[in-house]
Parts: sequence; C-alpha cells; structure tokens
Amino acid sequence: MKPDLSAALLAATLLLASAASHATTVAVIESESNDSFAGAQALATLAAGESGYRITGSRTLSAVLGLPADPSADYFRFFVPGETLLSLDALVTESAPGSGRDPLLYLYGPLGNVFAYDDNSGVDFGARINALPIPFGGEYIVAVSGFGDAGDLDNGGNGILEGIGGDADFTYLLSIDLAPQAAPLPVPVPGSAALLLGGAALMAGFGRWRRNKPDA
Repeated sequence: MKPDLSAALLAATLLLASAASHATTVAVIESESNDSFAGAQALATLAAGESGYRITGSRTLSAVLGLPADPSADYFRFFVPGETLLSLDALVTESAPGSGRDPLLYLYGPLGNVFAYDDNSGVDFGARINALPIPFGGEYIVAVSGFGDAGDLDNGGNGILEGIGGDADFTYLLSIDLAPQAAPLPVPVPGSAALLLGGAALMAGFGRWRRNKPDA
C-alpha cells in the first residue's frame, strides 16, 4: 500500500506543534550597560527543548519603582536559526504615576538593518511582532524603548533607538519566541482534474508506443 504523503506531513506538523507547546523558555534579567548595538546584552543560544526567552527589564528616567535611573534603550542580541517564525512581545508589568506605559520594539537583522518594528500591536499599548518569518539564520538584535524615542522611524528618526525622548518609568517583560516553520502541505488535486491528467499521461504513453512499434 502506498504511503499517504499528505497524512505523513500533517502528522509531522502536529508533532512539531505539540513539541513547541511543551518547550521551555529561558528567564533573563536585563543587565546594564546594554544601550547600543556594541553593548547589546548577549543571550545564550537556546538548547534543545527551549523555545525562547522571558526578559525582565526597565525604562526609568529617574530612580522610581525601587530601581535606579535607566533612561537608555535596551538592546539584546540572540541567535535565530533559518526558516524560523520569530515572535516578540514587550508588555508593561509596572509603571510609575505619569508614565504612558507605551513601549517601543525594534528588530534589527544581522547587518544592523531595521527588520521590523512596532508600537501598539500588543496588550495595553504594548508592542508586538507576531510570527515573523526569518529565512536566514544569524544574530539578530531586539531593542526596547518608549514611544517618542528620537530614533523612531515614525518620529522622524534614523531607526536607531536611543531612549532619548521616549516614554519611560515602567518595567516590562520582553518575550522572544522561536518556532520552526512547518513544511507546507501538498495541494490536493481535485478528482476530475486528476482523471484528466491521468488520461493525458496514458495517451502520451500510447503515442510513444505507436511511434516505437516495429513494422510488421
């Protein structure tokens, strides 16, 4: 009996989804000074069974929330394998009175180019980049700042976040999730089309047999 390729691919996809749901994430605490590309905090490469990171950080213009002043943007460097779906989410967990609770999220590619960015796609003015396809593996950098940052492209900046002018005085949870891209399932051929293609192949084979048939 011929194996059903589509059923096998579907089973493999469900297996990958099940494995991802049981994967673990790595807890990380933001460490200064991580306010530039060169000083980006390096995250350890994920081990087998690990699917991402949960980073606790802060943006404070002055000593508030029991934290020292940290007005800069926060940069994190991590490795992303090729053929990966990358999801990023910056959620405010606590804020001081007067804070706009509005984080800004930028993703930079291996060459330092802006790969994606977001302001308000997450919960409660949080920033989110969801299931972004990463075709080529390499080191990527994610930066967290606040709305109004002088480097924000939507604010007339050059795309390099500085922390200057951006919303602050909040703590945040930055989630980084990596999932393998599932192989696309084959598109089934409708019954009538399959019969037509089969008939055409049969006629082509009959024609070749007639041409190659020896004369009596």
